[in-house]
Amino acid sequence: FFFQAEDGIRDAQESRGLGDVYKRQINYSLKTGQLEQIANLDYLELAVMYVGAAVHDYDHRGYNNQWHVNTRTELSIRYNDKAVLENFHVASTFAPVSYTHLR
Repeated sequence: FFFQAEDGIRDAQESRGLGDVYKRQINYSLKTGQLEQIANLDYLELAVMYVGAAVHDYDHRGYNNQWHVNTRTELSIRYNDKAVLENFHVASTFAPVSYTHLR
């Protein structure tokens, strides 16, 4: 799963893969004073955080939700103008994983 998620990181110049995603999560936590809360998470909560960080912005193409809605892209139509990119990132990340049993 995590190899698949790393393959979906498009901005190779700005990112070195999932390591950068996780590092940004920790930096954000430091800046907002939430690092102590992360240190007290149990294993399931940490796993959820890692999966969320991996899925966030998977296969992002550089445009925001409003742009997709305003230009009526295929994605905005597919997701009914509701959380277009969020739905796309989750669906795109898990699609290859969900089809592996068919191979």
